[in-house]
Amino acid sequence: MLTLGAISEPFAQVNKILGEEKFQLIYVGEKAGANIEISGLPHSIASPPITLVTQASLADISQYDALIIASEQQPKAPFSNTAQLALQHYYQQENTFIISVQAGCFWLLDNGIGLDESWAIHWRWEDEIKTKYPDLTVQYEHFRQSAKLASCASYSDCLDLLMAYLAKYESQVAARSVADELYLDKDKQSAQQRNATSDDELTNGGLENIELPPRLEKAISLMESNLEEPLSADMIADLVHVSRRQLERLFKRYLDTMPARYYLQLRLKKARDLLQTTNLSVVQIGLTCGFSSGPHFSSAYKSYFEITPREERSKRLYATKI
Repeated sequence: MLTLGAISEPFAQVNKILGEEKFQLIYVGEKAGANIEISGLPHSIASPPITLVTQASLADISQYDALIIASEQQPKAPFSNTAQLALQHYYQQENTFIISVQAGCFWLLDNGIGLDESWAIHWRWEDEIKTKYPDLTVQYEHFRQSAKLASCASYSDCLDLLMAYLAKYESQVAARSVADELYLDKDKQSAQQRNATSDDELTNGGLENIELPPRLEKAISLMESNLEEPLSADMIADLVHVSRRQLERLFKRYLDTMPARYYLQLRLKKARDLLQTTNLSVVQIGLTCGFSSGPHFSSAYKSYFEITPREERSKRLYATKI
C-alpha cells in the first residue's frame, strides 16, 4: 500500500491543482476483472491484504500513455504469450513510457524488455540481477530514466521519479506545487538548476527565464517596491497569504536562497547603481536602500561586493577623470 500510495498520490494532487481529471490510473492485469492482493502494511506488522480488481488486461495497454510496473517480489510464473507480446509491443510503440518500481524490473526483464537499458535497482536485488542478467547495466541510484523507460529503487524514490515525469507534461510550478503538497524537499534536478544560477543572476534580471508561483512573484514585487523601508519577513508572508515558513520554503525551492538574503541583495544592487549613477552621498544612498546607519551599510556592502561604498564611488570618479 505504501508503494501504491506513492504512485497514486502525485497524480491525484496534480489533478486537484489543475482542477480536472487530466491523469487517470487504471489497474491492469493479465486479464480484466482479476483480483490482485496487496499487503496493507509492512510485513512486520500483521495486517490483512487489500484486494484490487483489474480494470483492463495487458492486451489493451496500447492506448495508455504510460505503464507502471510495481512489485515487491519477483514473478512466480512467466506471463502468457499474449501478455508477453502485449508488453513487448507496448515498449516498441512511439510515445509510450514504462516506469519500473522496486522489483518491477524483473517483470520487464523476464519478458525481454529493457535488456539494453540502464537500470536503478535496490541493493537487495543485486545478487539476483547479476545472476540472471550478468551483462545488464545497473546503477545503484535512486532513479534513472531514458526516452522509453524509467526505474527506481524504492517506493520513496518513486515520488521523486514521478515528480520528474509530471514535470515533462506540466509546468514546473504545477510539479513543484505537488511536491509542496506532499511535503517533499528532495527536488534534486531542480536543485541542480537553481545552483547553476548565481545570486547576481537572480537579483539582476536572471528571473526572466524562471517560472515562479504567483505568491513568490508578489513577494519579490513587494521587496522591490519597499527598498527604503524594508518589510519584515512576517509582514511579506502575511501580505502574500502564506506562513513565514512557507515563504522561506518558496524562496529556497525556486531561488535556492532565503527571503532575507534575497532582500538584502536587492538593496545592495540598488545601492551600487546609485553609487555609480548619482551624486548622492554614501550616507544618503545607504538610507535610501534601507540601511539604518553608514557603518551598517558599509559593512554589508563590503561583505557582498568586497569593496566599500566609498571605494565604489572612487572607481566612478577615477573613470570620469580618465
